[in-house]
Amino acid sequence: MIGLSNDEVYRDLLERREIDIYKLSDLNSELRFEAEHFQKKYYKLFDLLNKKKCELLGSLVSDDIKTGHTPSMKNQSFYGGNYHFIKTDNLRTNEITEPFTDFLSRKGYESLKRVHLKPGDIIVTIIGATYEIIARCALIDDEILPATINQNIAMIRPDSNKIVPEYLVSYMNSRYGRMYLEYLARQMEQVNLNCQEIAQYIVPILSPEFQEKLRLIIQRAYRLLSDSKAQYKQAESNLISGLGLDAWKPSGEQISVRSFKYIDIIGRIDAEYYQPKYDDLISMIRSFGGGTVRTECNLHDKNFNPEKNVGYKYIELANIGNYGEINGCTYNLGSELPTRARRKVHAGDIIISSVEGSLQNCALIPENYDGALCSTGFFVLDSDKINSETLLVLFKSAPMQALFKQQCTGTILTAFNKDSLMSIPIPEIDDELQRKVKASVIKSFGLRQNSMNLFEIAKQAVEIAIEKDEAKAIEYLDSIK
Repeated sequence: MIGLSNDEVYRDLLERREIDIYKLSDLNSELRFEAEHFQKKYYKLFDLLNKKKCELLGSLVSDDIKTGHTPSMKNQSFYGGNYHFIKTDNLRTNEITEPFTDFLSRKGYESLKRVHLKPGDIIVTIIGATYEIIARCALIDDEILPATINQNIAMIRPDSNKIVPEYLVSYMNSRYGRMYLEYLARQMEQVNLNCQEIAQYIVPILSPEFQEKLRLIIQRAYRLLSDSKAQYKQAESNLISGLGLDAWKPSGEQISVRSFKYIDIIGRIDAEYYQPKYDDLISMIRSFGGGTVRTECNLHDKNFNPEKNVGYKYIELANIGNYGEINGCTYNLGSELPTRARRKVHAGDIIISSVEGSLQNCALIPENYDGALCSTGFFVLDSDKINSETLLVLFKSAPMQALFKQQCTGTILTAFNKDSLMSIPIPEIDDELQRKVKASVIKSFGLRQNSMNLFEIAKQAVEIAIEKDEAKAIEYLDSIK
């Protein structure tokens, strides 16, 4: 421990912001004592907000801030319907993503009547393992409804007579909005917030003119995002129908008979592997010609050893979006990367998660991630016969996902290995169909990027307004074409 009598060391620590001193009388009314709550960055934030007209979020809502809950999993009458049940993994910044692990029945949905979502609501994650998971915010629109939330998410219903919801969500997703939520959060076994704390969240009230500009930008961003999803689904529909795979229906047959000799060759004794639905699907795919992953694709599984003092982009499962896009990465020196960061990827590669439960985590590597690293938990492939966009859609399609699942083995962590992947059948896909699918995927990615750019512009405008003034923020918005 450093003694306070060592004046030189003490001053040095203060200058480097490693320590800070507060009187008991300076502490807030909650008597919070954890050091993280008193970081100097928060007090710089307060200085900025104090220069603006601000209101507590609790005074800007038309209904109480609430959380949902999880209906009893033992009562199956609560589940199996068409009502979206949004959980932490579904809520990302500005977006509600698939897949949903559960859909509620009408009965389950009605058990959460107090948090039935409406257009214009904002939802935010309030419980998570790390600070990165909490404070994710998204605006609710008609596309996701009917929907409700679990206990790890809070519902905020802004009063549109007091604040524009699109402005509020932009502020909450900005650097300063997130920082304030982190300031309110508490780290125990998990990082968490409660509804009372969110009600104390401070919101700068900027001019109606500024808020209206953000309303238009955010609405356009969500329209582009919706169009992007529609384009991807069109690509998938074109591919599946073009191949004739839309005629495949999983067999309801429950019995499959195999000889011991056959089982001995395959090396699997679990009944799941031998379900007739897989036999039917494999037979159908083989009837289209083509081959297997081994003959139709190139697998890049050579380990790459990062240099200790060189920085690398690192792609993890959490960075993979639902439509084959990459939503960010971490950036670290080679010496700071985990030991599983040993696959180097290049533009045009397809990465596929090998772990059951995240098989849908397939992505196309774009130019700006050329040379990035990913985990050894991914397979990295490309093909000389199938363009990358078509390969992505094929691997993410329901028939191929079913075959990936069939190949998974294990107990606690089920996954499939290289040999299993290489044996999966791949249909022959004619050039015209590939061109059609590629065009839709490229358009989907372009629309998504335009949407993300607009979300970023709105966030940047809020930050400029807080750091400088609204005039500068409006000037910035007007300069964007």
